[in-house]
Amino acid sequence: MTKIDEIPLESHCNKLSYAFYLLVNDSDELPIGDLDVSLKETSIKPIKNHDSYYLFLNVPDGDYTLQVRAEYYCFLKIPIKVGGKVSKLPPVPTFLIPKSPGPCPEME
Repeated sequence: MTKIDEIPLESHCNKLSYAFYLLVNDSDELPIGDLDVSLKETSIKPIKNHDSYYLFLNVPDGDYTLQVRAEYYCFLKIPIKVGGKVSKLPPVPTFLIPKSPGPCPEME
């Protein structure tokens, strides 16, 4: 008889760490063009689902900086917290400011 190692279920599952969606400057419009979405402190990239939600999976609990670089919008950089019961929360709306002549506002 062969012994089968027990493998915890967690090793086969993904944990939703943070979910958000992008809209254009206080509107219901989705952004256009290529977007580069990342967490500054990691190399983890989100997946984008069919509803245009960005989902970060398996991110260790902690404080991070969400960054969005886009051709047609100002650079976005906002602090986020990962941890707790995030998977039970609805996705967070996050707004991009369209680029226009002149400098973009500083995002902190």
